[in-house]
Amino acid sequence: MNAPVRQEILLRGRGAGGMRPTLIARSQDEDLVGNLLRDLSGGWPEGGGWPQAVEALRVKSGKDGSGRLYQPIHRMFNLVLLEACCASFGEPRLDPNKIESAGFVVRRWSAADKRWQAWSGTPKDKPAAQPDLRWRTLHGRDEEDADPDPARRPPRLRSGHPGIDALLAARLGGEPMTERSTSLFTAPPEVCQAAGRTVLYGMLSVVSDERVQGGGAGPFADAQGREKIERHIHDWLKTTVTVSLGMGGERFDARWITPEGFSEAVRASAEFNNVLNLLRQLVFEFDAFGPSPASQKLAAALAKIRVAYAEGSPLVTWREESALPFLREAARVLTDDSASGAILPHHILPVATDAAREIRQSALAVLETRAAEALPDEERFGDASATYAVRAFVRVRHQPECPSRIVWSEYSAPFAIAAWWESAGRPAVRVALPDFSADTLSKMKPNVAFLLPESLQALLGNSPDDFLAGKAKKRASNFGIDWLCSFSLPIITLCAFISLNIFLQLFDLIFRWMAYLKICIPIPKR
Repeated sequence: MNAPVRQEILLRGRGAGGMRPTLIARSQDEDLVGNLLRDLSGGWPEGGGWPQAVEALRVKSGKDGSGRLYQPIHRMFNLVLLEACCASFGEPRLDPNKIESAGFVVRRWSAADKRWQAWSGTPKDKPAAQPDLRWRTLHGRDEEDADPDPARRPPRLRSGHPGIDALLAARLGGEPMTERSTSLFTAPPEVCQAAGRTVLYGMLSVVSDERVQGGGAGPFADAQGREKIERHIHDWLKTTVTVSLGMGGERFDARWITPEGFSEAVRASAEFNNVLNLLRQLVFEFDAFGPSPASQKLAAALAKIRVAYAEGSPLVTWREESALPFLREAARVLTDDSASGAILPHHILPVATDAAREIRQSALAVLETRAAEALPDEERFGDASATYAVRAFVRVRHQPECPSRIVWSEYSAPFAIAAWWESAGRPAVRVALPDFSADTLSKMKPNVAFLLPESLQALLGNSPDDFLAGKAKKRASNFGIDWLCSFSLPIITLCAFISLNIFLQLFDLIFRWMAYLKICIPIPKR
């Protein structure tokens, strides 16, 4: 962080002399703003500093030097607090009437660049289909001190010639972006009068529905990520030697995915599992036989793999063909229980270098396409390991004919954002379960209804033993009748609670988590 610069106006956390980091207060008080304003109206300590009640809410730094802020799901609230004063003798408070507007930005620290990043996008006066929101690295103090609104910044360098201006814009980084900011409010006049200070405050939210637009760096953008996926591709799709299959000649059909299809010894063999894993990877991971152009390109690459079948007896002849027909028909078994399957080849022949490269590239292309559909865009605060800081600003009026001038505070103490599953120390949410007695249960009439289509109701006609043994079948039902089934949600909740406790005790044998997962204390019954 650069050394503070002495200014005509100081925007700082409370304290006499020079700049002070922005104060961030954290509290579970639902009337946080109202109570803080009342505290600010009370007595202030001599020699600077916030009132004790306010100082007690300051976010403390942890062992790593950063504080910790919680999300709304934790029922915790965060507030930014500053004062604005003049950098003259006695540091008198800034006249609130001179403040045209005020706000703060949340910036992320880039450990790689050793610089701050701003969450910014297309200027609001130039709407676009894609606002191009993302974290952008700020290079130097000039960029850090620039107004978040590009319309308020000094004009960029212009030559008057369109062609030269385009080159200058490219050299200067293209169109300036708008940095997202949150408004700061001036405390009521009576509060500022009682405090003898011009106090500004604003609510700080560490969640956002804003996301990186236009895609960011995907999981396969770097060479290391691609290399990991290439190693993950099944060895038989890139073999450089002949692979002989002892189960060659067997038909790959529904027996391969049912418990009684083969003996336990066969199902435990490496070859059995290699065949299953190959087909599962092609179907479920790579969508090798899907309708998309990327999938069709991968299927074309797989067609270059050659397999051999043994024919005739006692004189054996070998028939070579593309592996694609076998792979396509065998893959159907995984998704269609009526598929007849395909005969397993006896040998998988060495894959040519060019064919192996094409398979790898096609598989990566499919994964990139599927990841773009399945993975959401990066959230603004989606990086759980990131460190952030707040920096506030005020736009101060001077002469009526002159534009307002922006004044920045120093950065707040750095902070991280707690994950949603972390405890914030607040009291637990209490859910009262009904008394487990015959009288109580008789009162729990069905209060929710499910409309079951005929096919689902027919499936539920299987016995529990059939489901447990993997023998449940889709039963035909042609009566043309759907079913409306009503249930009692309180009883369903009781069933879920009992099942939960059973499984918690079973998994406790592995994780040893019961000591901090479940805490039961006795309470006298009213």
